[in-house]
Order: sequence, then C-alpha cells, then structure tokens
Amino acid sequence: MANTLHDECAVLLSAGRELIDISGLAKWSTTSESFGVRFSKPGFEAYHVKKFGGDHSRYIAWIVFSVGVENLVKSTLKCNNIKCTRLTLDGFLRKDKENNLVGLCVQLFTKHPVIDRNIFLAGLNQLKDFRNRDLHQYAINVRDSNFTEVENNIIPALNELLKALDHVHSKKIPNTA
Repeated sequence: MANTLHDECAVLLSAGRELIDISGLAKWSTTSESFGVRFSKPGFEAYHVKKFGGDHSRYIAWIVFSVGVENLVKSTLKCNNIKCTRLTLDGFLRKDKENNLVGLCVQLFTKHPVIDRNIFLAGLNQLKDFRNRDLHQYAINVRDSNFTEVENNIIPALNELLKALDHVHSKKIPNTA
C-alpha cells in the first residue's frame, strides 16, 4: 500500500526542485544530493533572457525560484508530519501559529537537531525580503547586488532543509540539464 503522505511529499519536492532549477538561480545535483550554483552571474543574465524573454525575465526567474523554495519547504514539513496550510514566504512571520514559518520550522529543528537553524532561517529570511520587495514594487536591475546572496545564503539554507528529508525522497529527484 502506498504512503499517500510521502507520495505528496515526493511530488512537492520534485516540483520545487524543478522550479528552482528552471529559474536558473540554483541547480540540483543527483551526485551530491544537494543544491549548488547553476550559473555565474553573466551566465544567469543570458539564461533568464533566453528562457523567459522580455523586459521582466529576471523578475520571472526570481518568482519561479521563490515558489520552488516554498514547495521544497512544504514538502519537508509534510514529510515530517508538520501540518502546514496556505504557507508562503510572504507569511514568514505571520502571527497565526498555523502558518507561521518560523514556528513550523522550530518543530522541524526539534525533530532534526542536525539542521543549522541560523543558516536556514537567515537564507529563507533573505529570500522573503527579496520576494516581498518585488510584490510591492518591481525595480529593473536591482538584483545585481542580490545575486551573490543566492550562493552565500539561500543555497546553504536549502541544503540545510534537505537534512530533514529521508534519502528516499531526495533520490527521487531527477537531474535536469
């Protein structure tokens, strides 16, 4: 009999990984079972214009990336039987306990003390700040200074999150070029 909970986790995990990969901001490695940098900054600039086209291609890439991260977080919480509904990065600091990401992740940290909560929360908070700024006002070419934050803060946060997933799920993630 299939485990419906873990089937849903696997679907969310795969979708999150694929969205992160499509964004061009990070790439999944089946060899290391972790996320890494996909492109150097010039490579990313060429990629997102080709992939998404138009004047807002960088903006689209960042939104796709952040939705992928949301799916990865939801997958990890569900896999660990932590109830989450309507969870988005925008709700990172919501007051209601059911959808407060910090509160939900404290439960995750308790189950998996190997996760470095400072790395994880710093990276997710950085991404939340990027996304919330874009939801209120899109500014052309402001991402230049944020590009290194993906490598230095956000990718390490994603890799910390993966410590809470069993290896069955991570091995199901296909590697896409």
